[in-house]
Amino acid sequence: RRSRRAEDRSRQNEICGKNAAPRSLPAAAPGGCAPRGAVGMGGLPGPVCSALPALARQRRLDFARSGLQRSAYGGGGPHARAGGGGRGFGAVGSMPLVLPRKTHRFWSGVRASSSSSSSSSSSAVNADLGGRLMGVLWDMDGTLSDSEAVHFKAYQAVFAKSFPDFQPNPLTKEHYAENMQGRTKIDVLLGLFPHYSDEERSKVAAALEAEYEVLSKVDLKPLKGLTRLMDKLDVAGVKHSIVTNAPKSEMMYSLDLLGVKERFSHLVPSEECAAAKPDPAPYIEGLRRMGLTAKQAIAIEDSPAGVKSATAAGLLTVGVMTTKTKEQLTGYGASICINDYDDEELWNKVKKWTEDR
Repeated sequence: RRSRRAEDRSRQNEICGKNAAPRSLPAAAPGGCAPRGAVGMGGLPGPVCSALPALARQRRLDFARSGLQRSAYGGGGPHARAGGGGRGFGAVGSMPLVLPRKTHRFWSGVRASSSSSSSSSSSAVNADLGGRLMGVLWDMDGTLSDSEAVHFKAYQAVFAKSFPDFQPNPLTKEHYAENMQGRTKIDVLLGLFPHYSDEERSKVAAALEAEYEVLSKVDLKPLKGLTRLMDKLDVAGVKHSIVTNAPKSEMMYSLDLLGVKERFSHLVPSEECAAAKPDPAPYIEGLRRMGLTAKQAIAIEDSPAGVKSATAAGLLTVGVMTTKTKEQLTGYGASICINDYDDEELWNKVKKWTEDR
């Protein structure tokens, strides 16, 4: 133990300098960021400047340099992050650092889960099921329907109204896909607005959900071939489960709107898991509830975070190209890539997977 501590101190000294002190956060751009607690249109936090990503990066750097990454997380699910309970405390310069429990796992843990998923995904890409297919674990957004397009419009509308100084303005599809797709709203908002309180970020998340519900009534439709594929799997006795980073309320609303809720034996929203995607915890929990092993099931995903999560859990993963290319999805570990559920290669695989062996 002493030897390991000495190595840790030596490594930290090399990176940070022997007596390195945490640096203060950079000053906000004049007239740019609203102070903590400021309220703008519709009761939401005031305008946010384009320097926020840099502020978030600086905050994470200070956090790492001060050695606080070793603080204990404690128990509780990821949506303790949106409430008042379960916090870890530290300090960055003269500014108090208050991190909801497990939330900063995204920033510090994504590289760890990425490396573990890359090792498992390298074998998963060319793998096949070890036996007959018994279950399918479905992501929801971007897989059951092209709902990512609806979420993008919701982010675009809320940010344009409440954060007019946010850049890029209007929000672009590329920025959304790179920074928001496949992640929980609370994780996204924590990264963008670290100086806001949990309550303020929760208000923004609620506004995004409300905007999504309005837009989805017009734009949300099942992806081509979805019903046909589910009918085929039902006849073969294959069970279905939803595993999503969406909150439970949004999950239930979307499944009702699509008319498919009753087809799923298990529903796994983000707040019922130990951590959100790209961590493998959601898919591990889904498998546990279904009573299956990773070799008896497949995952269907469309986002980098989702593919990483599924492959890290040991699942053969089908990538749906609603927002990402084949090269991108296979790079993250997807075994098969499809445009929709009428894809011939997928149907050939399903036929093989559901044969009695």
